[in-house]
Amino acid sequence: YFEKLRGITCVAVRLFLKPHEVTTSGLKGGEYDKTTLPPDVANAMKDTPIAVCGPNPSIGKNEILRETGFCIYDLQRMHDEFSVDRNLSSNENDAAVLEID
Repeated sequence: YFEKLRGITCVAVRLFLKPHEVTTSGLKGGEYDKTTLPPDVANAMKDTPIAVCGPNPSIGKNEILRETGFCIYDLQRMHDEFSVDRNLSSNENDAAVLEID
């Protein structure tokens, strides 16, 4: 019986990164169009603040993980509290914020 059960485990991690000196703007999707992630990351996610990765059968070379995938979220484009527009006064506590789950 138990071998037929399937479950989902989700772990979310927020990464608070040093903001890039260049703010990328004009990005599509999300509530806000700016981010201080590095421009190459921002441009890779230019159409949406969410990148869906997976499933990937080669993760760990383990058949059990064949459905494993994850998402990356640019929270500066999705949440008020992390938006570039809200944090206009540059200070040492500024951060570019990614969530991975």
